[in-house]
Amino acid sequence: MARPVGSGGPLVVHSGGALSTGAAAPLGRPSSLPFDLGGVLGRGGMGEVRTAFDPRLGRDVAVKTVAPGDSSSAARLAREAVMTARLEHPGVVPVYEAGRGEDGRPWYAMRLFTGRSLDDGIREAPDLAARLRLVRHVLDAGNAVAYAHGQGVLHRDLKPANVLTGPFGETIVADWGLACTTHEATRGEPGIGTPGYMSPEQLAGLPLDGRTDVYGLGAMLAEVLTGVPPTEAGFGDTLRATPGLPAELVAIAEHALADDVTDRYADASGFAEDLLAWFEGRQVRVHDYTTTELLRRLVNRWRVPLTVAGIGALGMGLAIAGGSIRTAEEYDRAEAMEAEAAAAREDERGHSHRRCACKPPPPPPKAS
Repeated sequence: MARPVGSGGPLVVHSGGALSTGAAAPLGRPSSLPFDLGGVLGRGGMGEVRTAFDPRLGRDVAVKTVAPGDSSSAARLAREAVMTARLEHPGVVPVYEAGRGEDGRPWYAMRLFTGRSLDDGIREAPDLAARLRLVRHVLDAGNAVAYAHGQGVLHRDLKPANVLTGPFGETIVADWGLACTTHEATRGEPGIGTPGYMSPEQLAGLPLDGRTDVYGLGAMLAEVLTGVPPTEAGFGDTLRATPGLPAELVAIAEHALADDVTDRYADASGFAEDLLAWFEGRQVRVHDYTTTELLRRLVNRWRVPLTVAGIGALGMGLAIAGGSIRTAEEYDRAEAMEAEAAAAREDERGHSHRRCACKPPPPPPKAS
């Protein structure tokens, strides 16, 4: 049996599993599972995820496998293991090992993540300020998806339930079960994804590219901002109707959620770049700034330098004023000392004159 895992709730999020497009990569010959299996973390249409202990390295892991006799799910899980393993990024759950059990069923071991889903974070956030603190995880997820796009992989099922957040700021994009290569996405398959988070072209079964994942990221950001999940029709006017939202974040979400695929960010990197610009106080490319907003941003951006400069100017002014005061005091002191010296000299001359007036000169010597 597996050792007990730490507190905080280990999470492994999974959905229906990878599609069986293409040949499933072999995972080696059947052999005994090199882990001590523990309790079930979750079950889905493709199989189950269990805690396990790796006695060779002395660590807890999560192991995903399929139900006996489910050959279709077995092929999809093998594909999912290979697809996820090729994404070596801090924001993607790492695959440690994969293989086939003695009965031939495929399995793969991955990190046992301790934390919660972004979906849980949204539900537990008490107000907008708390939800805005979750935007950082959306940015991190965008960077992870941008990396996947660079590797020619689409996620196709982005939503808050598939993003895991840890107690030390970790963000993990999980559940790559519906992932496919960009080459495979050109064929199009209707209804692959989660209603409300799927792009219009995804619902229609049209060919896909990175902009489909951009739509999912936009839906994720919109849910963080509004605190409510989308309807099957999407977010509609919910973003505009939610008071107090930063206008720039609303613009980013709306641009990512555009119905027309050509109106969205070209890929996840563009989405992530605009979110990063918002965090860093730079201008967001897709937001139309008013003059008032530009002035406010200018003041906010230069607030610290202006404050430092103001303090420096005040300090310099005080130093100059203090120096002037000291100079004037020293000048007055010098004048006083000069006056005292002049008075002393006058007194000395007066004493000398009085001494001369009181003592008549000696008589001349008598003639012999």
